[in-house]
Amino acid sequence: MPHNPHLLSRFLTLQNQIKFGTIFLLFAFVLVAFTFLLGLHQMLAIVSWNAQAHEATNRLNAIDRKLLDDAFKDRASTLALESLSDDVTTLEKLLGQDAKPQLAQFQSLLDNWRATSAAGEPVGKLRAQVRELLQAHTQLVAQKQVEAERLNRRLLISSLALCGFIGTLLLIFSGRLSRHITEPAQQMLVAMERVALGEVAPKVEDRSGNEFGQLARAFNHMATKLSERQTRNRELDELYYFNTMLQTSESEAEIHRALLQQMRTLSLSQALILDWEKEVGGLLVMAALYPLPEPDASGFNPNYQIPLCRVVRAGRELVLPDLSEDLICTNCHFGQKHGSAYCVPIISGGKPIGALHLVSPHLDYWTVERQRFIKAFVDQSAAAINNLRLMDQLRGRALMDEQTQVHNRRYLDDYLHKQLAVADRQRRPLSVMMIDIDYFKRFNDTYGHEAGDVVLKQFAQTLKGALREGELIARYGGEEFTIVMHGTAREAMTLAERLRRAVASLSFSQFTNNGEDVKITMSIGIAEFPSSGHTLEEILKAADLALYQAKDAGRNCVKVATRTLMRVRAALQ
Repeated sequence: MPHNPHLLSRFLTLQNQIKFGTIFLLFAFVLVAFTFLLGLHQMLAIVSWNAQAHEATNRLNAIDRKLLDDAFKDRASTLALESLSDDVTTLEKLLGQDAKPQLAQFQSLLDNWRATSAAGEPVGKLRAQVRELLQAHTQLVAQKQVEAERLNRRLLISSLALCGFIGTLLLIFSGRLSRHITEPAQQMLVAMERVALGEVAPKVEDRSGNEFGQLARAFNHMATKLSERQTRNRELDELYYFNTMLQTSESEAEIHRALLQQMRTLSLSQALILDWEKEVGGLLVMAALYPLPEPDASGFNPNYQIPLCRVVRAGRELVLPDLSEDLICTNCHFGQKHGSAYCVPIISGGKPIGALHLVSPHLDYWTVERQRFIKAFVDQSAAAINNLRLMDQLRGRALMDEQTQVHNRRYLDDYLHKQLAVADRQRRPLSVMMIDIDYFKRFNDTYGHEAGDVVLKQFAQTLKGALREGELIARYGGEEFTIVMHGTAREAMTLAERLRRAVASLSFSQFTNNGEDVKITMSIGIAEFPSSGHTLEEILKAADLALYQAKDAGRNCVKVATRTLMRVRAALQ
């Protein structure tokens, strides 16, 4: 028959144990009472028999005394014989069946004596018969006394043994019952004290199927739920703190560092943040929890470039229970050969932009709870990165000219303020070019505004492509552009001539029906800080004056603002 632990647990409850123990005690007391009553009945029977035996002895002695009386020596009177017959009848009742033959013989002697009326010989036979009866009765009494003593000893021993057995069972049962009650109660009290001291989930040992076992299971379940809730609250607190850190992050690098900091709570041997760089067609390691091994001839790329993996391509996480058997993420191991890995994509704006690759030295480390914990922080990070990139786009759009894709006037003013302050602090020259497309209004009137938009875009991109690092181009307004560079006006003239020739080489034959070349030119005015001015307004005004001088000189040329030019312009105004 199969064992049913639930049925056994219901059967071995404390209530049932106490109930069956009480029934057993009642049965034991009934057995003891029955034993005592049986012994008492036997003792009463012995006492009654002893009384009868004592009376029988007295009767026999009385008969013997009557036979010694003088009335029986001469002759037996009728009254005396009748008295002896009555004594024989009484003895038959007292002595029972064992003495009946002898009593019958005694009665026969009495009858013969009554018939013959002889005095001497019958009396002697009768006395001999009485002595024989008395001797046999005395032996029987002695035997009964021995049996009574033996019965008393047996009854006493049986009673003591039964009482000892019942007492032993009571001690065992009470001790077992007290242990079943006191030990679980003490464990429960200790567990409650541990909860009161701040321990999250103390466990109470469940070793029985009774009510205390049910109470222990209920307490353990409550403690587990409390631990899960406290863990969840701690995770929410960590997420709140993490979100606060993300809100104050000004770059993706700060977000990466904050995410890796949160991963330190796990048992990790490495954590990598990978970013999808479309220009290189793969993933780049943007941050690592621990230093990566130095690249070697047979190992790793100096930039830690990794091919685009399936996690980023599919946008779904991947769990690797054992790295030693992994053939999927070998590019992300970086020397890790033991343990398990978990890779979760970083999805921003609905599109994967990278991944978080985690490696633990333990096998099968990535439980569902840990995956949920990690994904919560990755989702927060992805949202922060998405917001940061959107802000950068919005900021770029606010500071970029959408038509020409170069910086606008707002950005130019802010940038030029900063560069002038740097140039003043470092005491080095700064040059500003003011550029205007020659006869652009005539071009628009001839070929249309759409053609003018095309010219503006290609013109701006040509200038932008010819600049070097640290040089800025911005649209000043209309067909006017401004270039800011570090260096003297002479160096700016060299760059301006190169730009002028590059623009002069442009051709827009697509605007004519006969395929003839359509050319544009530009005029450039240059101002130098600090010789042409000390403030933003003074520098821009000086460059603008130089631009007008270039236009007055026939356009398609470069002019530099001089103090003489500025004095002349001031006088004309």
